[in-house]
Amino acid sequence: MTAKEKLIATARAEVGYLEKKSNSNLYDKTANAGQNNYTKYWADMTPSFQTEPWCDCFVGWCFLKTFGEKLGNALLCGGMFSYYTPTSAECFQKKGQYYKVPRPGDVVYFNVGKKIGHTAIVAWVNGDRFGTIEGNTSGASGVIPNGGGVCEKSYCYINNSYVNGFGRPDWTLAEEEDFCMSYEKFVEYQHRYENEVKAEGAAKGIEQDVQAWARATGISDGNQPQAPLKRWQLWAILRAYDKRKKEG
Repeated sequence: MTAKEKLIATARAEVGYLEKKSNSNLYDKTANAGQNNYTKYWADMTPSFQTEPWCDCFVGWCFLKTFGEKLGNALLCGGMFSYYTPTSAECFQKKGQYYKVPRPGDVVYFNVGKKIGHTAIVAWVNGDRFGTIEGNTSGASGVIPNGGGVCEKSYCYINNSYVNGFGRPDWTLAEEEDFCMSYEKFVEYQHRYENEVKAEGAAKGIEQDVQAWARATGISDGNQPQAPLKRWQLWAILRAYDKRKKEG
């Protein structure tokens, strides 16, 4: 599963959540439903903001739960805790990561009146339409800010004044989170690691130091320090270490 897919899965699992009328049953999807903007998203992000509109908080929460605070905030260009949609959009704009054509995993910013006033996560794109998962909205058609729940919706993005733009996370930052690694990529990382270890060892004299220690303790003869290690050789080293440990 890619980083984008993980984010979308996190958001989709929240569909059907209803905001609460009081600070109770926050983690139940439908209990204590009301129109007072109490949510688990505020509880997990900034509890003191309970009763405030929460569409931007929902987007930040999805990134937080999927990637953690440091990586999630980096993917949002530093806007995880802004909670103000114009400011969150500006974070992407300043980084040159703001577009007119959507991709899955983008953060869409909607115009409400004369300014940006609503936001959501893009779940899919098909032709001139895109699907969203958004908080603080309703299932009614069109952009519905402050609607009271988490819903999946769809829109047309071509020649529509309500779509301001799409913030696109730099997904290369999340590459380490993607465990679907190709063999070629694994070999590349392995060679890079080996070269770094060799360089560090040479610079600090680590290789010579541990080579001398191995000889002195009798764990190894210390020969051919750069040669590949066979399994039986590793077993021999471990047996020698175990013997030395038992002998005190």
